[in-house]
Amino acid sequence: MKNVIVSWSSGKDSTLTLERLMDSDQYHVVGLFTTYLEDEVPFQATPIEVVEMQADLLGLPLVKIALPAVFPSNEVYQSLVVEGLKSSKLDFSCVAFGDMYCNGIAEYRRSYIEPAGWQCVFPLMGEASHKLASEILLRGIVTMLVTADG
Repeated sequence: MKNVIVSWSSGKDSTLTLERLMDSDQYHVVGLFTTYLEDEVPFQATPIEVVEMQADLLGLPLVKIALPAVFPSNEVYQSLVVEGLKSSKLDFSCVAFGDMYCNGIAEYRRSYIEPAGWQCVFPLMGEASHKLASEILLRGIVTMLVTADG
């Protein structure tokens, strides 16, 4: 089994990714990581305390990577993520993401994760949204709308 750390945004996609990996006989989840600005995860606007509580309830260590801005340059973001993961002291060879769409994001993530020596894993990539939504419901993953972009 390969040790994997999961990119954790706090939502349903991260949860489904985590559950699939935990069900897999190919991967052993050793932790979660998240990026945050001040006191919340950007985009989802989830308070960092909620993310910490989720990790505690899951019994997994959480690597918190502080960002200098919501949209730092790619170079800054990539460097912070790689250094944050390296300094975590967790033993992993794979980094998992809950990305679903084949819109260039996989190539982008591979461009900075793989040179650091880790393999990227995308358990949801390319699957139909309605099938993922059905699986989320079947698994009993409860979601709550926290923020909306008007």
